[in-house]
Amino acid sequence: MMPAESLRRALCICLIAALLLSGMGLMSQVSGAVVTDEEIVLRCGIKSFSSSNPFVADEASKKVLDLIYEGAIKKHPVTGEQIPYIAVGTANTTMRTHSITWNDCAVGNFGYMPKEIWEDPGMPEIIMFYDFGDVYWHDGVRMSARDIMFSFHAQATSILPWLGNPLAEDSGLASSNYSEDQWLFIQKVWESEDCTRAALKFTLQKPFYSAFESFASSYILPYHIWGSEISNQTMNNTMIWCDPGYNGSDDRSWKSYFAAKWSNPSPVGSGPFRWSGATPSAVTLVPWEKHFYRPGFRYYSYDGGIAPQPKVDKLLLRIYNSEQQALMDLEYDRLDMIAWDVPLSVINRFSENIDIRFRLLRSTSEVYLASNLGRRSFGYVREYVNGVPVDTDYGKPLRKALTHVIDTGTINAMVNPLASNASLLAAYIAWQNTSAPIYSFDPQEAARILSNAGYLLDDPARLPGDGNWWSNPDGSPIGSSVGGKIEILMPESDYDSDMFRVGTLIATQMRSVGINAATVPLGIDMLLERYAAKDYDLLITAQSFSEMFRSRPEIHFFGAYHSDNMVSGPNLCGYRNGTFDGKVNLAMATAGAALEQQYVRDIMASIAYDVPTLTLYHESNTEVYRVSNFDGMVDDGSGSLLNPVSMASARYMGKMVLKAGFIGLPLTVLSNNTVSLRVKVTDQNSNTVAGATVTLAATAGKIGLLTGTTDEFGTFITNYTAPYVQMNESFNNWLAVTITIKSATMEGYGHASESQATVTVFPDRLRTMTVWAISVQDVISDTDSLGNPGFTLIEVYVVDQGNVPVSGATVTLRTGGTNLTAAEPTAWTDSSGSAIFKLTASPVSAEQSIQVTINATKTGFKNASAELTITVLPYDEGLAEVPPEGFPTVPAAVALVVIAAAGALYFNRRRKHPKI
Repeated sequence: MMPAESLRRALCICLIAALLLSGMGLMSQVSGAVVTDEEIVLRCGIKSFSSSNPFVADEASKKVLDLIYEGAIKKHPVTGEQIPYIAVGTANTTMRTHSITWNDCAVGNFGYMPKEIWEDPGMPEIIMFYDFGDVYWHDGVRMSARDIMFSFHAQATSILPWLGNPLAEDSGLASSNYSEDQWLFIQKVWESEDCTRAALKFTLQKPFYSAFESFASSYILPYHIWGSEISNQTMNNTMIWCDPGYNGSDDRSWKSYFAAKWSNPSPVGSGPFRWSGATPSAVTLVPWEKHFYRPGFRYYSYDGGIAPQPKVDKLLLRIYNSEQQALMDLEYDRLDMIAWDVPLSVINRFSENIDIRFRLLRSTSEVYLASNLGRRSFGYVREYVNGVPVDTDYGKPLRKALTHVIDTGTINAMVNPLASNASLLAAYIAWQNTSAPIYSFDPQEAARILSNAGYLLDDPARLPGDGNWWSNPDGSPIGSSVGGKIEILMPESDYDSDMFRVGTLIATQMRSVGINAATVPLGIDMLLERYAAKDYDLLITAQSFSEMFRSRPEIHFFGAYHSDNMVSGPNLCGYRNGTFDGKVNLAMATAGAALEQQYVRDIMASIAYDVPTLTLYHESNTEVYRVSNFDGMVDDGSGSLLNPVSMASARYMGKMVLKAGFIGLPLTVLSNNTVSLRVKVTDQNSNTVAGATVTLAATAGKIGLLTGTTDEFGTFITNYTAPYVQMNESFNNWLAVTITIKSATMEGYGHASESQATVTVFPDRLRTMTVWAISVQDVISDTDSLGNPGFTLIEVYVVDQGNVPVSGATVTLRTGGTNLTAAEPTAWTDSSGSAIFKLTASPVSAEQSIQVTINATKTGFKNASAELTITVLPYDEGLAEVPPEGFPTVPAAVALVVIAAAGALYFNRRRKHPKI
């Protein structure tokens, strides 16, 4: 067997050769300085750009389009506060529309209170004011109310359909009731003589006071382009719903399917950047010199959130198919930032590079375990009381037991090793209900819950565990699959390795307490199909949070858990609770902030008590950039530093700015232990700076000297003593400590920007390990056409609580049959925590699915294991591939690239693809 290090070295050599062959052209294009005599260029790496048409663009393309197009309102990037923008405010009081004037506009007010004087009290009204006086499209045409009205027409029917389209008549359910001239019930009720100001009246079809946020936050599109023949429409000035005589089937009306087919080769928006051109490998944007939102604009009332004019002259967005190529370009100063999530290995790679900084961004989604409440074991049983149907929540004890079985602390340490406190990444941290129950990892408590609820053990005389399974109180098996096993659906490893690893851990933890569970990895299409059909017991899935969801939690809870959305909406787990529904309805209808928060906390209490889903972890992107070139990027909550606020705030660092970073900081520390802290300070050109004053801080533990001065080598050295962390029974507790370089200053230099690092502190006793394994081939034949035995390679990775590789661990591989054997069943992990095994098949008469168990042990660590399945097939001569006669010889260079590609594919199977 080829040693693990030799195999890895061979694959790396092949990969580097392929990159050199395929990337020379690109490398020659990206080389050069950041700044020329004429302009400042920020060079950003992006994964793809599929379309410039906002109707069909994917999420990756929208990151670019967000810089070009914008909505009518802006928000504070941290608090969600709405900022006066194109939409500057709402009416002071809601009144009859014939008396509206500009004097009724309350600048900065974006809510409404229920009023007795509404024209129709059953249909709440919002009157929003717009100012187009300084707003021009990128082609020089001034924006108008017509653009706003058209944009509502073009987008309203496709936005949040599970909210019932609150701006459409009868909640969007009775399309036959649409009138031809009042389709969306949005009216222009006032306009100035010069058409630079206007007021629109929104008549809601159901109480939902923040409804306009979803529409006003969406892109405004220029009617003179999208409503004309330019964009494939049948005529110029197409009709929209507010035009007299509008008829959606008329050829003169605007057609969404024509717009969706248009390539939109030169996007025209109103955002801070305008389109300058594109090639297959890059998109170029330049600042829009007439962008109206800047100091001096008459509604400029916000300091520090919405940036003024961009400080760069050009954004060069380079498209990369190879992450390795992008990292190489970043390292050699041919790129300034990478706008996608980078893995922990990249962070470790650049940990000693003071010029490169990482930014852990706020979470935009959560991964959770969903119970299928439509199945008896996990949810409701319909019973009849005096002939009236009543749903009894039969599965609540089991769901509550699972909260004590699943160790979310270990999961977060494994998935979010850089997060100083994973709970702070929650989308709704400011809304949390502190009185709602929090379930600790306590398997014994889980057993007590099941026993008290009448669940039965196969052998009551023995402790529950693997082989001694729980069953329902009526004796029926809990799971729906063969043998009563609980199926946990999750994505395959190639699609999302984090979910795959977490699912494997959950199944192991459940079996350890006698809950018979097994994972079922599926391709994403099949997974979504079974989810939609509610064909599952438990499911690991993710929920993304849009900007509006983060500021209005009740909108998320309405979609995810309200019984109205069980069929066509996001509530596919089938949760139904009348009290919960009522609280959500009230929260969505009230305009009082204090009352809204109280309702939201009540909503959270219902979910916490009923636990239809269990949050496992919050996904957070980590992006990387060269702090020596640009700084000032802003995390606006979108999940990427490539956002309008960030790009307008980015500043070139110049030649007289300090940089400061940690050197040799350990990723993990044991409780009460002391380690060295070394900070290096350099100037813009990476020359060390002596005499700089450095100030440090830590969220826990003790730093020897909080302030000090760099020596002749530009280094400030002190020590750090970790806090005490008590060992718990599971050996899985830990504390993540953030250590911060608050400042590095020296006369004559610009201050270094703040820099953070995370150290994970573990109890000074046993540590835990996590094992995960990937097979090169999951299905093999027992022999090939020459009679040679079939084989596969399995690469095993062992990491500790902090996701740090564990070297020197003893790894033992065991197969569940004689038809698959390991040449060397025992190996030891190398410095990267890896060990490779070769498994060889023996002849079989029929298909065999063989379970492979991997165990890892090391002194000072708790034992760990993992499982996977290899399928062995009888050799079929009809499947043998024979090269056709005259098949050309493959040149050596091409063969090298093919080998390298295979090696890269093998490597990429080990982790989740970067989020775009």
